[in-house]
Amino acid sequence: MNRKCGWTEEEVVDFIMGNLSEPKAYRLQQHMDRCKNCQDRYGQWQEIVDNKQKTAAPSPMLKKRIDKSVDSLPQRKKKKRPAVLASAMIASIAIIILLIGSGLSTLLTPSQEHNIVKQNEDIEYNEIINDPQTSEFEVLPTINTHQDQIKGNIWINDRTNEMFMEVEGLTELEEKDYQLWLIDPNERLHDELLQIRYGSNQLYYKGPEMNQVKWIIVSIEPKGGSHTPTGPETFSVDLSR
Repeated sequence: MNRKCGWTEEEVVDFIMGNLSEPKAYRLQQHMDRCKNCQDRYGQWQEIVDNKQKTAAPSPMLKKRIDKSVDSLPQRKKKKRPAVLASAMIASIAIIILLIGSGLSTLLTPSQEHNIVKQNEDIEYNEIINDPQTSEFEVLPTINTHQDQIKGNIWINDRTNEMFMEVEGLTELEEKDYQLWLIDPNERLHDELLQIRYGSNQLYYKGPEMNQVKWIIVSIEPKGGSHTPTGPETFSVDLSR
């Protein structure tokens, strides 16, 4: 993990392989535009992915990095078996390349292929709203949020693991983003950046963990979003049901 920004190497690999959700990929792309560490990590992994079908041997640049790593080892250890160390590191790179080609990215992070997210599109929400098993929750602004005009509703169906949210009265922000957090009893998070249109947002979400979500929070975060909530809450909804 990058201690400075919170984005992990696994997430960078998933971004390269196209396995991140569209909102998360957008946030990471925005972040990499201003983070030198993540840019370097992206470049390193992109080179590995590009070469995975050519050969299992590292490119000259990677070999140079490997040799440099070997040279940086403590002198006492390096004198023992430098050739073995270099061979082991080269073999490790080769294994990584082969694993990526066979779908390593699916082992790095939980699969998101079953999650569906739509915002401000032609969302067919009548079915979820009118389902007798759907629970409805009112959206109210958080105290001291200075956005008393916020109002809306959230509909959740635990049987189908679907959620539909409709909110209006949001102040449009230029330098920050509204970020939605779905929180389960173990405080694990799923997040989405809200796309605000004329002060409102419609969001549809479907995921296998939806029936475990106990809280929904929307906070104001730096442009591009945060890895965990850091900004003031605009509203939160207790989903006790």
